[in-house]
Amino acid sequence: MSDFTYQTNETSVALETYEWDRTWIERTEITDAKRVFYIGDSISWGVRPAAQKTVGKEFLFDALASSKALDNPFFLPTLDLFLRQVPSVDLMIVNNGLHGWHLEDETAYAQAFDAFVKALQQRCPSVAVVLTTAVADEKRNARVQMRNSVACRIAEERGCPVIDLYAPSLSCTYTDGVHFNGEGYQILADALVSAVRPLL
Repeated sequence: MSDFTYQTNETSVALETYEWDRTWIERTEITDAKRVFYIGDSISWGVRPAAQKTVGKEFLFDALASSKALDNPFFLPTLDLFLRQVPSVDLMIVNNGLHGWHLEDETAYAQAFDAFVKALQQRCPSVAVVLTTAVADEKRNARVQMRNSVACRIAEERGCPVIDLYAPSLSCTYTDGVHFNGEGYQILADALVSAVRPLL
């Protein structure tokens, strides 16, 4: 089981031990296809290529995966920089449950998630909320479940569809207690594609 990173008090912005961003723009030469912008964590980064392989050129998955917590003031500017580079966005899907553990789930996390979803809706009329995948650690997974409850409530309040990747993740095999093997990512990708198709 891999260790979760920890927050540091060396800066006014709550950071993890290792901070990272990963971006992907799929098939930039294709300008007439529907595009899904997947915002999330390392799990979303693993699901995206499997989902793209599943749909081929039917629609395209672009991605911003990050360790940034939702209260990180650089998250939205990072997102906006990415958006200026993509041809279009037809649907944004967002998951951020496995980062920002310094945020108390039902208060600070809920407020930050709500503000983030609101900001996404200002950038794209179609936003869906993706539930966070399970982790092997029972205490941490209890927080994942709490955050998923918060995400469902906010999605309902904001009028966003919910894409459940938590339930299918329970049948996936971990490589380290957090991330999944190739078969697991394909299970999640199939669930994601099935949920996204009707939203496009």
